[in-house]
Amino acid sequence: MTQPLLPELKESEASGPIAAIYGELRLRLGVPMVNLIFRHMAAVPGCLEWAWSVIAPVYTTGRVLEAAGHLSDAQSLPSIAFTAADALASGLDGPARAAVRATCAAYGRANPANLLAIDVLKLSMDAVAGAATPRRYPIPPPAAALPQALGPLPPMADLKTLAPGTMSLLRALALQVHGTDGPTIPSFYRHLAAWPEFLALLHRSLAPVMPGIHEAADGYLLRAHAAARLLYLDHAIRPAAPPSDAIRHTIDGVMAHFPPNLVKMTLVALAVDRALQD
Repeated sequence: MTQPLLPELKESEASGPIAAIYGELRLRLGVPMVNLIFRHMAAVPGCLEWAWSVIAPVYTTGRVLEAAGHLSDAQSLPSIAFTAADALASGLDGPARAAVRATCAAYGRANPANLLAIDVLKLSMDAVAGAATPRRYPIPPPAAALPQALGPLPPMADLKTLAPGTMSLLRALALQVHGTDGPTIPSFYRHLAAWPEFLALLHRSLAPVMPGIHEAADGYLLRAHAAARLLYLDHAIRPAAPPSDAIRHTIDGVMAHFPPNLVKMTLVALAVDRALQD
């Protein structure tokens, strides 16, 4: 049986403090979308607001984006076995190819930054439980200049209205990433739903390299944890505990599910972009 998908609050449906946080995330990362990890938190009253109150400094200083860039620059990428001609045959003409590459760039930038921020949140929670090393609280660095904003992306598909065949492709691609039936379909793939033949090409082309991506994700996560630790130590982030059982349950679920999948989708996005360059 297919596992139910996690609830989320769409960007178009956000208002008040949630809309403001969504706007800050887009602004500080220079991307035109908000990742599912935060859209899911926003579906639980008070959850995103609490998390943002803890992790906002690493975004406003720009340090999380800088650290994320270093992580990805140091990571070797798998070679996906399709050519530009294969992509064209699957429906990606010039404008469509540019749209897919824009999606690759946006998720290749945002995913690792959000991974680090969630790890910082975990360190803050661990400190409440006494699991983190006591430390001084430095004065946070000033806000950084905003990153160059990336261009618009193809619309994200509404999963409730997708054709059954396209939905099956998205489920198959998600299964490749999760390894088992999971509660999410990566947003990256949802932006590409207008090109089902290309999704099918991706599914075939990723199959032989996905084991290597899963293995590479383990090392990436270790390096990300070390980088997050430095961010935590370098910012004025106090120990913080979720204010309710519902929020703690949501955050625990986020931390169990999202980090490895954020890494895998970062590697997929960057590898797909490289394959489409030629």
